[in-house]
Amino acid sequence: MYLGNPLLPLSLSAKEALGKIEAVLVSKNWKDFDSGELKLVLVPYFLYNYHYHTEKEVEGKKIVESSKDGLLLLNGSSLAIEENLVKLIQKNLGGTNQEVPQIEHEVKKTSITKATQEHILKVKTAQFFKIPKDNVIVSNVKQLMFPIYKSFITLQKKTYEITINAINGDVYETNEVPTREKGFMEITQETLRDLRDPKAWLTYTKGLAIETGKFLADKNESLSSVTNDKKVVGSNKERNKLSFLSSKKMLVIIIILALFLIYLALA
Repeated sequence: MYLGNPLLPLSLSAKEALGKIEAVLVSKNWKDFDSGELKLVLVPYFLYNYHYHTEKEVEGKKIVESSKDGLLLLNGSSLAIEENLVKLIQKNLGGTNQEVPQIEHEVKKTSITKATQEHILKVKTAQFFKIPKDNVIVSNVKQLMFPIYKSFITLQKKTYEITINAINGDVYETNEVPTREKGFMEITQETLRDLRDPKAWLTYTKGLAIETGKFLADKNESLSSVTNDKKVVGSNKERNKLSFLSSKKMLVIIIILALFLIYLALA
């Protein structure tokens, strides 16, 4: 079976897409999550050449002041200009084909027809560059299908949508996914693993000295502003304490003190 329009190369497998999603979640400290359904979606795009000019009035006559030519890309589903994808599509035009993907997929529809295509592209181009529509010319329009993967991740009973570019593997909408705060035991276990490497002791010691300095500086700053707003000072002090005590570097000093006390007890 064949698609009605050329499909840009599907370079990323579903397994690789899931791996990228998992990497994002792990980087945000999530371990228990429901990856949900991964769906391949083919989105219609319009790649086209544009030309526009601006005018100015000189001695009562309008003359051309400037002109510009280039390529633009319109998402046929959202009707949004996506200039940032033009170079990627240009690079992959040679790999297009019209064969239907062998995995389950959804084909997005577009409201743009052959009859309305030129008008809509001119309007969207004029809007994008903030110029009059009559100053725009569009040509060499190509309709293409852009492959993406969509996944809906459930974290603590809340669902987040993540989109993966199936051509180059870029992952979108990750900013919406929150970073999970690590528990005290997790930080302790990581710190102990790190300290198996002798070089880590030096790294943590330097970091501890820097963080201690910042902690003391913030504390002094909070105390100096107590006459202005006692409530703010109180909240700042609590925040500083929490930040300080949850640090891996603070755990190192606690471990050192514990070892020292054990040494004294055995001496």
